[in-house]
Amino acid sequence: MITIRNENLTVEISTLGGEMQSIKDAAGREYLWQGDDAFWSGRAPNLFPYTGRLTEGICTYRGQKFAMPCHGFLKDREMEIERAEEDRCTLLLRSDKDTLRVFPFEFAFRISYMLEGASLICQYRVTNFEDFTIYFGLGAHPAFAVPADKFDGYSLRFAGDITPIRVELSEDGYVLNGRAPYPLKDGVLPLRGYPFEDSLAFTAMAKSVSLLDETGKGVISVDYGDFDNLVLWRAPNAPFLCIEPWCSLPSRKGVVEELSTQPGLVALEEGDFRAAFCVRIGE
Repeated sequence: MITIRNENLTVEISTLGGEMQSIKDAAGREYLWQGDDAFWSGRAPNLFPYTGRLTEGICTYRGQKFAMPCHGFLKDREMEIERAEEDRCTLLLRSDKDTLRVFPFEFAFRISYMLEGASLICQYRVTNFEDFTIYFGLGAHPAFAVPADKFDGYSLRFAGDITPIRVELSEDGYVLNGRAPYPLKDGVLPLRGYPFEDSLAFTAMAKSVSLLDETGKGVISVDYGDFDNLVLWRAPNAPFLCIEPWCSLPSRKGVVEELSTQPGLVALEEGDFRAAFCVRIGE
């Protein structure tokens, strides 16, 4: 476990998948869901090299088939601590014989966590070691604590006057053909009546969202300007809400995806790809 801190925040991070385990303010208030098998044992997995599910659990590349678990393999891999300071750290995973069995590219994957005031910045960096384009998905899956007895009074407020586009998903989490505007009144999505039987996935979404409590006060805000998609998810009746910036989307329903042609995957010709999101305590 790695702990980083400043005068405002203390954040704990596991070397397993580089997953955040805790975000506490100076008063000791916990903002991250703490995991419970009765609902969901995860807290904030990092998703690489895929987001969501693959049809039949496989993808192809240049005629070869590769099996990969839901949300990729990063969450199940120990990462090397490359840097650890008082208020920041970087963790590293390099491709090896095990990753090459399920993902046919040589890479390095880094996660950096940095504290600035009351903000936590998470930056992903993918390095391509091949002499050709590599393809991957990438995303975050943080769950923020919301009291179950007050959940219906909470809401999400999105920045700007933007009508997001909802991506239709099947009951088992695959992308369907439907795309439709999802109007928000004054940029607000009340959590009362939220359709928890499945995830909500959006494109063309505002790049910042605040979680408001029952009084309308901001609890946390998430800024995700480097990400094209936003997914919202909650296990039934659970005391948390996942606010998930994704660079990509799951497999299309019934389509065994070819990595080089699946829409929305990151195509990295050479060098590095970087994407960051920021969690701010309060508004």
